[in-house]
Amino acid sequence: MVPGLWLSPAQAYAMLTLNNMAEKIAPNVLGPFLDPMRGLLKRMLCDAHFDLYGLDRKIEIDMPAMPDM
Repeated sequence: MVPGLWLSPAQAYAMLTLNNMAEKIAPNVLGPFLDPMRGLLKRMLCDAHFDLYGLDRKIEIDMPAMPDM
């Protein structure tokens, strides 16, 4: 167990956006490891009444040369 996570709401949102981008790049590889962090970050942002801007839905990653993992 890690004793605490010390992030501002903006930092937590940036980390959540990066997690979502990593999930889009390699869903089967990173997904199981990122899901617990994603839930924690969403709860933190909800508790802080931070507006979610939907950046994860606005960012599109297109990598046609990447092999399936």
